[in-house]
Amino acid sequence: MKRVKLFHDELYEDTVLKDPTEKFKTTVFYPALDILNIQIKDRFESMKNVRNYFSFLEPQEMLNSTDEELVEAASKLANKYEEDISSAICGQIVSFKNIVVGEIIQQKITKITDIAKFLFMDNNFLTSSLPDICAALLLFLTISVTSLSAERSFSKLKLIKSYLGSTISQTRLTNLALSVIDPKN
Repeated sequence: MKRVKLFHDELYEDTVLKDPTEKFKTTVFYPALDILNIQIKDRFESMKNVRNYFSFLEPQEMLNSTDEELVEAASKLANKYEEDISSAICGQIVSFKNIVVGEIIQQKITKITDIAKFLFMDNNFLTSSLPDICAALLLFLTISVTSLSAERSFSKLKLIKSYLGSTISQTRLTNLALSVIDPKN
């Protein structure tokens, strides 16, 4: 009978684990690490997709792209977030590029946050003529924050349920969960 070489965390089909530490590793720890790894990859992939929609707002992308490429990217963003951003962003992005290109070349603007600062703080008179650019910047800067705060609320709810779930009534648990999710009320 030929033996197949196994890695340190693999077992033969007929092996019985008698050591509790090894049993814990193979039945709980390694599967938990696998799930964590998959979820982290999914999270980064979804944030990468969001970033791709807004990439035309990055200074170097704006500098290196033609007007047609910027208009196409802005159109995709307007279609994706049609309730928040109108198709007028296509014209606004070309105007905005002409306004901001000098600052980008001088290296005063290197990140999207610098563009937001340039528009909202240093030149706030431009916000009335570039409303969709402003909306796109605000949307991009708040998307990751809002997804994290929502996840944090649900994580707290899960902790409360697991810790107190067996000893607390449903009404009291609901009230406690609401107070954690919305602390203002």
